[in-house]
Amino acid sequence: GGSTSYPCHYHLPQDQGFGRTCPELQQRRMQLARFFTAGHYAQFMAAAKTFNLKQLFDKTDLVRGDESYENMVRYHIDGLMNPDIEVIEDKIKMKKLVANFSIPATTMYYGAHKSTFCANKFKQKLLHLCNEEAVDEFIIKATHLAWSGGQKIVRGWLQRCKDPQELEILVQFVQEEALDKLASEADAHLRKYLEPGFTVEELFKSSLIPGPPLEVKAQVIWGKLHQVFFIGQDHRGCNVGSGSWNVYGDGTGWTMGGPLPESSDASHDVFMEKFFNQVKDYAERFATGIGADYTRVDFFLAGLEDGQDPVIKLNEAETVSGLKHVHDRFGIGDVWRDGYVTSGRMKMTAEKWDKVWAKMQQDRDSSHID
Repeated sequence: GGSTSYPCHYHLPQDQGFGRTCPELQQRRMQLARFFTAGHYAQFMAAAKTFNLKQLFDKTDLVRGDESYENMVRYHIDGLMNPDIEVIEDKIKMKKLVANFSIPATTMYYGAHKSTFCANKFKQKLLHLCNEEAVDEFIIKATHLAWSGGQKIVRGWLQRCKDPQELEILVQFVQEEALDKLASEADAHLRKYLEPGFTVEELFKSSLIPGPPLEVKAQVIWGKLHQVFFIGQDHRGCNVGSGSWNVYGDGTGWTMGGPLPESSDASHDVFMEKFFNQVKDYAERFATGIGADYTRVDFFLAGLEDGQDPVIKLNEAETVSGLKHVHDRFGIGDVWRDGYVTSGRMKMTAEKWDKVWAKMQQDRDSSHID
């Protein structure tokens, strides 16, 4: 922990209080979140009115007008129990989808589902990566698992591929950790509708410094960028804790150096100059293309150093974000829910009104108000 932005974030260990060591900074972050909602609420409502919402994400029959952010997330998760989710969540099919939207993504060298997998063809591709394409590093990803399940990083392949046993090790891995694994029951939509599979993809690097790539995660609501936040490691070798660097759709927010505009950070300045507008365009293009009222799009970044061209590649799309949005969950809940209300999508019924009244009364009773 600590009192400054870089070491104070909510992915710290529990004994460090999830960011409790910088209360004044957390107050300022919460203030910035409220300012963004207050200043851009009408823009999100206008976007909701004309947004081409697809049936997969449509909550019209559920929304009653008094939901919290967490209530909306629950509706969202339940709505994903639909076979249409496959083309978005399956990593092989998603590559084809984003290509249709002209969004660059990480290079996929190989992909297969359980029904099409052939061990010999997989081994031939692995040898081709070694002998023909000179690929020394790559990552294997399960196409249907969340939370980095079924992933394996392979380094030094140009030497290891000479040993036939290395091929067998990777075949065994994809069979046991990807093809024979189902998503958890908590990810019921992945478990029910996605056929197990895996991809072999480039191991993206943001710089020559060893470590994870810098990744920007873009949250989009009603086709408009709400915010981006960062994880990974920048070109200086600084490890970015989730919550230490957050930028709203208008460029306000906070950096590893502190709140904006009173402080900043070199990596943030480069991001805003070279990457922000393009990330915004790609994220909004994806969300609009799939017709999602709420979705997150994650991109790897490279080229942050002087004289380097920016590189932006889509890593994955998350229809459900695991981020708790502690600073902005009220604002997100408001623009998400009220997009249904103000656009006229929401239809009030007697049954819905009963729930609105009961919820109001429950809140009054819990606060001991007559």
